[in-house]
Amino acid sequence: MSRFLAQLFSPLFLVLGAGGLLLGDASTPGRGELGGLDLDLTPARDVADLGLLVIFVLIGFVLSRHRGRRLMAIAGAILLAMGVLGLATGENGALGMRFSLAMNVLDVAAGALALLAAAGTIEEPEPPHGSFLRG
Repeated sequence: MSRFLAQLFSPLFLVLGAGGLLLGDASTPGRGELGGLDLDLTPARDVADLGLLVIFVLIGFVLSRHRGRRLMAIAGAILLAMGVLGLATGENGALGMRFSLAMNVLDVAAGALALLAAAGTIEEPEPPHGSFLRG
């Protein structure tokens, strides 16, 4: 389950990280926003999103199921912490990041899904190739 979710999150965090770098710093008026959607993207947030992208690519395409599960739990905890921190500080921000409500909801939802995926990943060996359990 962790591998599947990481493969879904990879393009999302690619768009967030690379798109944030292209949109610019939100501390400059008129920058860091996408049309009417106030994302408050800052360079620190862009680096965090690109770091999460690397983690999700490793989980989804490189690591074993066991290591991917553990790393997914760490990524989920990071996302959940960022979402809670954003909800606590609001638009004022912390750690060089500003937190809009849209990004906070995304962080909390993605973090919760990542933690659930890590908890739901099956680590038992697969049945033998000729087994009727393979379906």
